[in-house]
Amino acid sequence: MVDTKELVRILKERGISNPLLEVIEDTFNKSTNSDLNNYLNNFIFGPQFNLKCISRWACSSDYCFNDRNKSNNVMTFTLIPCIDDFNNLSKFLSKIARVDIKKTKYVPKEFTDFLKTYPIINFSFIINDKKKIFGSENNIVKGNFENTFIFMKKQYVEWSKKQPNQRKYFNKTLKKINCILQLIKNSKKIKQIRYMLLVTFLGAYVSSKVLQQLKNIELFGWFSDRDAINEVCNNFSIELFQYYLHGLVGGKNITFVASPASSKDNAFYEEFVRIPDYIAGTLADYNIQNNTITKNKFNDILTNYMAENQDNNFIFRIFIQENKLSCSRVTIHKKI
Repeated sequence: MVDTKELVRILKERGISNPLLEVIEDTFNKSTNSDLNNYLNNFIFGPQFNLKCISRWACSSDYCFNDRNKSNNVMTFTLIPCIDDFNNLSKFLSKIARVDIKKTKYVPKEFTDFLKTYPIINFSFIINDKKKIFGSENNIVKGNFENTFIFMKKQYVEWSKKQPNQRKYFNKTLKKINCILQLIKNSKKIKQIRYMLLVTFLGAYVSSKVLQQLKNIELFGWFSDRDAINEVCNNFSIELFQYYLHGLVGGKNITFVASPASSKDNAFYEEFVRIPDYIAGTLADYNIQNNTITKNKFNDILTNYMAENQDNNFIFRIFIQENKLSCSRVTIHKKI
């Protein structure tokens, strides 16, 4: 296994330079990779499902940001193998989770049973120092954003030279990068850009942890909940997710697909977003320090799915400690 420093070096060469990378990779190496690999090898790749050769996977994601009535800012990513007919699975999910968690009074047992028994993997990030992750001062934040996208622009210019048959696509992406750089220069939509970088990098990172273990992955789709991050420069978040994923799974030829998810778009995959919606909504409400929730429905998820679950539910907290970016894994225990 490549150690953390070596991986950071390799990924920087591939254009993946991010202040989160080293702390997250360090946390995964210490406490997560072994649990994830056990779940993959014993359950998803095991005799019950034997999905190592499944060539199509998807990631659905949901977020809870800046809700003053909630304890945490949370983003959740659900990795789903495409083993069932899309429409049939969608209908099943609509029966066991008819509406978003904020609109329901309770969580059916059928839904938590599904979370535990269907071969999905959920990754969640609690981020309460979001404004400081890319720097403590506005000029530093803007400088870090500019450096990220200038490097990305250089990569696309180089790829365009080497792959002239893809130049039309690369030029479209370059226009979006220039759009982002202009917004940063004018100090516009900085909050949305911050969230966009967090969502796309973290989503691509956890997706790569699963995709790297697959034998013949061919198609991967990202399906986001409708959010303001997807309204920046004509859904640039799609290209950014793909850019990060390409660097993180270097060497695998994967066709990437995604759907626009601005507030004006109709999400045909709405039922699939219910999975991360219920998890992100629960963690947003959960006061970790006081071990309290505001409604019993969140206890349904905490107790019947998250508690003592080291298999397919991985929760992380990203925070600033002594002016340093830190990451730790969160475990939830049942009340005695």
